[in-house]
Amino acid sequence: MQRTTPSSSPRSQDDIVIVATGSLTSTGRDPGEAHRAAIDFRTGIRELAPSDVAHFDLLCEVKGLTTDAQRSELFRCLWGDKCGVGGVIPAEYFPASESGFYPRTFHKKGESIVGIPVTQAFVAFAQVREKLASLFSDGGRVRSDLAPETMIDIANGAGSSVEMVEQALMDLFRAKVDERIGIGYGRGKWLLGMLGSMIAGHIASQAGVKGPQSSSNSACASSGLSMFNAWNAIRAGNAEIGIVGGSECATGAITTYVAFDHIMLRRGALTREWRGNRPPGEALLAFDKLRDGFVPGDAAALIVMMRRRIADLLQIEPLARVLGVAANTCQSEKYGKSLADGTVTGQAALLERLFAKSGIDLKHLPGKLIHFLHGTGTQAGGINEIYAAAKVLGDIARDGRYRATGTKERDGHTLGAAFAANVTAGVEAMRHGIAPGFPSTRHVDPKLRVVDPEVVGKEGIVIDPAALNAVADSVLCRRHAPFDPHDDLVIADAKGFGGTNAAALLESER
Repeated sequence: MQRTTPSSSPRSQDDIVIVATGSLTSTGRDPGEAHRAAIDFRTGIRELAPSDVAHFDLLCEVKGLTTDAQRSELFRCLWGDKCGVGGVIPAEYFPASESGFYPRTFHKKGESIVGIPVTQAFVAFAQVREKLASLFSDGGRVRSDLAPETMIDIANGAGSSVEMVEQALMDLFRAKVDERIGIGYGRGKWLLGMLGSMIAGHIASQAGVKGPQSSSNSACASSGLSMFNAWNAIRAGNAEIGIVGGSECATGAITTYVAFDHIMLRRGALTREWRGNRPPGEALLAFDKLRDGFVPGDAAALIVMMRRRIADLLQIEPLARVLGVAANTCQSEKYGKSLADGTVTGQAALLERLFAKSGIDLKHLPGKLIHFLHGTGTQAGGINEIYAAAKVLGDIARDGRYRATGTKERDGHTLGAAFAANVTAGVEAMRHGIAPGFPSTRHVDPKLRVVDPEVVGKEGIVIDPAALNAVADSVLCRRHAPFDPHDDLVIADAKGFGGTNAAALLESER
């Protein structure tokens, strides 16, 4: 049965609702602070400095660079003029290590918590735990009767293994050359750091989770798959509560130089020429004509979902109702595209599947759709997203019921945390009654307003030019949009490298 309006469907005890979110980004130590930064058009993206590059001093030492001039030249050659948000999360956002805030690892007694992704995730988890005292009532752990019904999936697109490889390399540089030089690689903490699932493992251990524990890895859509897995587990009755999200450390010394520069062929990531005369805060432009690359960022975002009956049992007021979560894969090779490009066809199919699974009839939707797009700032990404939205949502865009925005111009591309960051931003838009716009994109690329015959011909699709322009007009360029909690819905999505997509549809509980 299709649901015609958000308000026409009565609340059910079997509804899946979001009851808490937590986050840590360069623009806020929690979701509320990040939302205020968004309303002020503040961004955490800036030029990298030597202090942002982990182990820079050691790299200089290994290379025998002793003077300030030599060190400056090394930085200029490797990272000069590049932008990111790694190392930009202010130190005061993290409690001091001696404060007792962070747990000790469950692997070896007394060993410190391992790695930046785990540390970020724990900061976000602490926010969630504070908001849900009735759930974490067993000394900060999930109450015993619900622990077996609680699952956890905290995604990580790349950062855990990347960070630990970097640290292992730096330890090798420091190590004295003797028969023990190779032993350091076998230490338990390196294994814990290398495994992406250890983010979920650390949190599960501290939270007393007794249900399934995992870590999704689908590139930029990773935390979308985390939410997809929990949504399906709860619907199937295999869990009642899901702690999901992602944490990413994508901007280490080796990563920023090798992965996001050389592997990307100096086109599209932390390159030198593409930014032109734009200031650092405008290094990532989601849909502007000057867009040509994304800026990696570090962040964590967590979401807690549960059945409404559990929320009522715990006397928790839900923040949002999850109407549906969908995921699919782009058939890139079929259309002669690379895995990096994705497809309009696949992204349009994702939206169609999301609304079909949610039982939403767009023709009778009384309010607006606020669409938190992936918004990588790449040429191919902009075309795919705008075209897919025009194909599926063009009619409501023409009627003025569609708005598009995103988080990456503020927080950078947080890979494994990207989807959860969009969901968190969508929930904050509901809570505050306003959806923040893009801080840097002032005008949508005129080329995105004209149907490219090569694109549509390659994929064999039809895009209505009027719908395309209506979607482009709906992008919130340096402007915000009011959110009506009675009628408006939020779409949050992510499109991962390799052609994997995920999207969620949310309704306010206000």
